[in-house]
Amino acid sequence: GSRLKYFGTDILFSLLDYPKSERILRLMHDAGVLGKVLPEFGQTHCVVYYDFYHRYTADEHSLRMVRFLEELSTQRDGGLEELAGLYAVVNQNEASLGGGRWLKLVSLLSSLKSKGEQAEPRGKWDSWPVFARLQLTAGQAETVHFLIENLYEMMETAFHQDIHQPDVVKSFARNVNTAERLNLLYLISYAELRAVAPDTWTAWKKNLLSELYHRAQNYLDRPESLTEKPGATREEV
Repeated sequence: GSRLKYFGTDILFSLLDYPKSERILRLMHDAGVLGKVLPEFGQTHCVVYYDFYHRYTADEHSLRMVRFLEELSTQRDGGLEELAGLYAVVNQNEASLGGGRWLKLVSLLSSLKSKGEQAEPRGKWDSWPVFARLQLTAGQAETVHFLIENLYEMMETAFHQDIHQPDVVKSFARNVNTAERLNLLYLISYAELRAVAPDTWTAWKKNLLSELYHRAQNYLDRPESLTEKPGATREEV
């Protein structure tokens, strides 16, 4: 078991690079192998989320996240064109932690964000043993840690705050810090939301997430853009 845990890292990453890895991950999970290669995922086996929204167990939820990410590669309609295009761009950017493998890894480790007993001790990225075992670079570990720790941040901001307020957008964008992280957070937020239950992804939620994404993107590109429109509106009034 311990040898598989260490020597399975290359196998895991090779698998995550495969465009249709979700089916193989399921077979590995059913056979009890995936939990040996990635014990953090193994701890989620049949774990139940005790809330009103989650329809699936934690392990099923993670695999559904992988599935919805991979389906973006063949998505041509259904209002997901923006996310599909972004996923394609991200997959072409392997060298700078843009590859889909990292989003899938975050999906499999997403339960570490949970508030249950399976949650990893909170703290800086270099205090999480899983990153050392997977031999991630400092940049890779820091970004994966950020995505796990902020798994619900974009949804919470878009759905429960006024994203037309400059301070809200500024606070969110500064937390994200880079355009690359923003792209990854947008995609993982979509996968997380889709995985919760069949009816959790709606046109209203899609529009809110998209609007927050573009507002934050504009701020990261040109911080002064956040005050230009309100300023012009005041002058017109």
